[in-house]
Amino acid sequence: MAGAGRGAGHRAPDRRTRPTWWAASYLRAIYGQVATLQRTVTAQTAAITALAGQVGKGADTATVVAAVQQAIRDAVVKVDVDINT
Repeated sequence: MAGAGRGAGHRAPDRRTRPTWWAASYLRAIYGQVATLQRTVTAQTAAITALAGQVGKGADTATVVAAVQQAIRDAVVKVDVDINT
């Protein structure tokens, strides 16, 4: 996160009247990063599970790739959440 030490919050015109602006901005940014990491971990878990399911089946590479791709699609649901509404 660029400028995490100071950011644009120190120049916000309403900083004196809304002292939590800066913290709230970072909390929203962190929430977004955590949500992205959760989707990534879910996708990786699905991929590993699909790969493990193909071990010993003698499947060709295309079959394994298709199984992994489908497992990731099934596991990852993209949801956009706006906490400002």
